[in-house]
Amino acid sequence: MSNFIFADKKMQDIWQDFIAHFKSESTILSYQTDISEFIDYVDKGMDQITAKDVASYYSFMQQKVSAKILQPSTLAKKIRELNSFSSYLFDNRGLYEDYRNYFEPYLKLIEKVSKQANAIPIEDIDAIFVAAQQDSMAYCMLTLLYRMGLSTTEIGELHRNDISLYDNGAYLFVPGR
Repeated sequence: MSNFIFADKKMQDIWQDFIAHFKSESTILSYQTDISEFIDYVDKGMDQITAKDVASYYSFMQQKVSAKILQPSTLAKKIRELNSFSSYLFDNRGLYEDYRNYFEPYLKLIEKVSKQANAIPIEDIDAIFVAAQQDSMAYCMLTLLYRMGLSTTEIGELHRNDISLYDNGAYLFVPGR
């Protein structure tokens, strides 16, 4: 789909230059889809967007994330792609004298989202604990993983002498921590 249509001939040429370094047609299609979605939302060309347009789009997409219509990682991907293309336009602003990349400030916001994007919701973890209550070994492993934050490597390297029992509870001494 490298024949992405922009209304502006200069923008068409920039698009062709921009996608020339992509090796995958699916990457081109992903960028094309996300840019088209944004253009349709703001109803103007990339060379005419404002900070207000980008803020409105981000807010709209955040509402989709809140409603669980869109995954946070998908929003992050969209903003990264829009920023990438917008940065390319900014770098070639000789064609668009006053062009600014209004997506860049949102990279910090999506970085926070990206760190949490693959986290398992606490309700799901609680449901796993309920299901594992009858199996003490499984329950113990889940506790070490999800409640104490140990890695599978750290769990595998534990020995009996790493556990100490006191009047106020059990303590685990993890090597290297």
